[in-house]
Amino acid sequence: AQTTYGCSDLMQAAGAGNINMVEFFLEKGFPVSTTGDDGSTALHCAARAGQTATVEYLVHRGAPIEVQNDRLRTPLHEAVSSRTRTIVALLIRLGTNIRARDFKGRTPIHYSVQGDDVEITRLIIE
Repeated sequence: AQTTYGCSDLMQAAGAGNINMVEFFLEKGFPVSTTGDDGSTALHCAARAGQTATVEYLVHRGAPIEVQNDRLRTPLHEAVSSRTRTIVALLIRLGTNIRARDFKGRTPIHYSVQGDDVEITRLIIE
C-alpha cells in the first residue's frame, strides 16, 4: 500500500531499519522492487537512511543494486548523498556500478566531491 507521501509500507519499514517488518511484507507478497511515486525502492530508502543490515537483507532477498529512480539515482547515489559510509562500502563490495549517472549526468563521486567527503571519495576510487 502507498502512504500519503508516495512511499510503500515496505519502503517505510526499510528506511526505519525494521527488518522484521520488511521480512513480513516480503513474505506477504510485496515485490522487493516495489517503487514509490518517485521511482525509489526500499533499497534506495534503506541506503539513504544508513540501514546497513536492511540493505544486506534486501539484497539477499533479490533487490537489484543497480535500480534507478525517476531521477536516475541508484542506491549508491543515495548512500553517498547521505554520507552513509558503511552502505557505500557495502554496495561497492557487492559490485554496484560506481559510474552510474543520474539525470544531470552526475556519478556518485560527483556527490562525494561536492560534499567534501574525502573518505567516501577514497572508497569509490579505491
